[in-house]
Amino acid sequence: MASIQRKKSAYYCQFSYLSKRHTITVGTADDMSPDDVEAFAGNVDHLLFRLKRNYLQLPAGVHITDFILNNGNVPATAIKA
Repeated sequence: MASIQRKKSAYYCQFSYLSKRHTITVGTADDMSPDDVEAFAGNVDHLLFRLKRNYLQLPAGVHITDFILNNGNVPATAIKA
C-alpha cells in the first residue's frame, strides 16, 4: 500500500515492492493539490496490485520507481536502440 508524506513543501510517496521500501518524489504543494497526491497514491496501489497478480510485468533492467513514475510503462531512457 502506498503512503504519502509531506515534508516542508514536497510530497513523497512510499511503497513496498518485493519486500523493499521505495520512495519517490511526487511534487510540491505549489504544483499539486492534496487530491492530486492522493490520486497518485491510488494509481501506485493499482500498479502494485497488477504487478502482484501478474497482470503487468516489470521489464528486466527497469527500476520499479521508474516504472511507477511512467505509469506502468517502460521509460524512454530504458529503451536501447
